[in-house]
Amino acid sequence: MTEQDIIDLGILYKYRDACYERNWGILENQELYFPTPSSFNDPFDSNILIRFDLVSEDEQRKIVADYIRAKYPNEGSNLRAPRVAQVMESMNDPEQHDRANKTWTENLTQHTRMFCVCPDRGNILLWSHYGNNHSGFAIGFDPKEMLQVWKDNQGFLLGRVRYEDEYPVILPPKASNALTKQATLIKMLNVKSSIWAYEKEVRLTMFKGPEKAAFKSELITEVVLGCKISDDHQQRLLKLMDERYPHATVLKVKLRRGEFALDFDQLRG
Repeated sequence: MTEQDIIDLGILYKYRDACYERNWGILENQELYFPTPSSFNDPFDSNILIRFDLVSEDEQRKIVADYIRAKYPNEGSNLRAPRVAQVMESMNDPEQHDRANKTWTENLTQHTRMFCVCPDRGNILLWSHYGNNHSGFAIGFDPKEMLQVWKDNQGFLLGRVRYEDEYPVILPPKASNALTKQATLIKMLNVKSSIWAYEKEVRLTMFKGPEKAAFKSELITEVVLGCKISDDHQQRLLKLMDERYPHATVLKVKLRRGEFALDFDQLRG
């Protein structure tokens, strides 16, 4: 996605459970938290099989040789050759292929961190699933300020998740350079089953980036309170917004009369 694509998305929202103290950290500490994909709630997420068995034997050998060379940089070719041969032999066995694939994928994703958002503050299912049954809150981020966070933290890749009915076929990269590997990794990271399509997810992905990224208060442009938020959590949020983010708009969700839809009352801003 280009910078203009990011801006055109408009405000980007992250839904939070107000009962989980760590979820207050974005607002209270002015830090974005980038978890690893292994912590996500979908076991298929960022865990799509890379089909080494569908490329030619020569391509397999090159991929395996590059991997062995990176893993054992101090070994000579005479020591690496048996390792390459052993892995090549395993490619014909589905169980060993998938085990090797898991190792290769983990090697790529172990330093990958992601921040997930959605350009929709009125997503009823997201309020239910990530906003603790509409009792939490959603934080709205200014897309232009998000670009500044990107520039301050050595860059990240931003893209929409693709939702597919069929399990995707993803081939390994033919080139061993970092950009080609990252392109393959992004394909794997940004595809999910169509049952998750309601999330309309946008992902900010960093490779070998920090776990946390500080930001200026201008990044927060809006906070939305769930329609079932407790009085204590509402007062805590209003106080926090008045003290830290007086420029931001504060809204509260209400049910639209006669429809399965949400409306918003403005409390601040």
